[in-house]
Amino acid sequence: MLAAAGNDRAMEVNWPAASPAVIAVGATCMTTAERLARADYSNRSPALDLMAPGGCTDRDVNADGYPDGVL
Repeated sequence: MLAAAGNDRAMEVNWPAASPAVIAVGATCMTTAERLARADYSNRSPALDLMAPGGCTDRDVNADGYPDGVL
């Protein structure tokens, strides 16, 4: 199973992602047109297993006229 790590800027992974039977997924944002980094809002912890595009609607790094959120 997969679960979101949480979007609280916390230093721990939220439940159910904290379960050892679950893959904890954090969020990323574009920092340049070719680079992703952990989103400021995403929880972080050594228990985090995977990062995936989460997007940040406060920016338009690739200048396509749309916020960099993921729908």
